[in-house]
Amino acid sequence: MTIDMIESVRALEKVGFKREQAEAQVVTMNQHTKDLATKAEMSAEFEKVRSEMHFGFKEIRSEMRSGFKEIRAEMDAGFKEMRYEMKSFLTTKKFLWITTAVFTLFATFLTIVLSLLEFRHELLNLLR
Repeated sequence: MTIDMIESVRALEKVGFKREQAEAQVVTMNQHTKDLATKAEMSAEFEKVRSEMHFGFKEIRSEMRSGFKEIRAEMDAGFKEMRYEMKSFLTTKKFLWITTAVFTLFATFLTIVLSLLEFRHELLNLLR
């Protein structure tokens, strides 16, 4: 940021400053304000940062899409393999044997439960 030193000295003299005071004031102001940025400079810097961020986010989005595609492909392949294995298992003799064994155990359990119920019924009849 730059200050028009001549205009500033004249403005201070108009309000009553002596020439030496006005010059000293303007020199001091100029020294302390030379590192200040203007609104235009700040806007340009913000635009630069915004552009860099936009580019960075674009790269990250691209990497994420690529990563998600890879994960989807791996999951699809895994599910396809699992479906194949399940189909194979369901059609094997081992599955049929396990199903038959479970059904037989369940039928035996039901037979025992029914026998116990009949026994209970007969016992109650005897006790009456």
